Amino acid sequence: MVLTGCGAAVAKGTQGPVFWLWVVSAATSFCIAWWLGGRLEQVGGETIGRLLVALLGVYVVGVFLGWSLDEASGLSRAQALLLPVFVAVAVGMSLLVRSWTSSTHIAWVGPAVVAVLVPVLAVTGRLLHWMYGDELGLSTSEMDVSGIWQAASALKLLTPMSALLLVPSAWAIARHWHLVRHGGRFSAVVFAVVALLLALNAGSLGLESPQRAADAVKAVARQGGGTPPSYFGVEPEWICLTPTVPETELNTQGGILKPRRPYVTFGTTQDAVVVWDADHDRKLLVPVEQVRTTPADTHAARASCRAELRD
Repeated sequence: MVLTGCGAAVAKGTQGPVFWLWVVSAATSFCIAWWLGGRLEQVGGETIGRLLVALLGVYVVGVFLGWSLDEASGLSRAQALLLPVFVAVAVGMSLLVRSWTSSTHIAWVGPAVVAVLVPVLAVTGRLLHWMYGDELGLSTSEMDVSGIWQAASALKLLTPMSALLLVPSAWAIARHWHLVRHGGRFSAVVFAVVALLLALNAGSLGLESPQRAADAVKAVARQGGGTPPSYFGVEPEWICLTPTVPETELNTQGGILKPRRPYVTFGTTQDAVVVWDADHDRKLLVPVEQVRTTPADTHAARASCRAELRD
């Protein structure tokens, strides 16, 4: 029934041969469910089973279509394509867990999974921030990130990796229907190759996030205005730096500070204010005891420092 509803949802809004392809797919799924409904002896026989399937099919298709053919209602195409995948993963993992709980595997699989997940979560919690900082020349000590945001970044990175659950799920479903033999080398190689391809694809999708975020911050800094995008607890903002010592005595690392212009800052370490030099695409470290920081005026299209700071 899920495949029937998803096929109808994907067909909605398409035209020509593609429309009829999805209609035939939905109809085929419904016919298979109709045939299986005739074998539901527990609900009262062949007629009752098929009647229940028909009613359920009408309900599912109606819900997935939003009860109309309006493209703005019901499931989107992406949701309709992903839903069967989620159902397949849920079914496959339930079959896998059931087979493990009825064997001796559960005695070592559980502790092994926990032993692997703990260091993986610890590393992935810092990986995206490390890559983001590397794009901007920042060290992790120059970005004040809480443990909650590290956990959120780990979830962001691991979410695409959830596609790997398709491999054990497909294997469990294939085993249930006796499509693969226990200990078969060919099927093991096929599943291993598919798992590797999914891991590479999911990893590349997750690791593109830091570069995009860093490029967005650089673009805002070059434009001289706009709101710098945050990234998992790193909150760039516009500030103005007023020297408390003569400009010739400023001990700036990484370049020359121009006090009369606003800078994007990533925060303050124990010793320095970390700002981004848009002219040279690099960070500047300004000693905290040599400058006074104030928020920049961001109401206009371009950020600016107040008149008294420019004088």
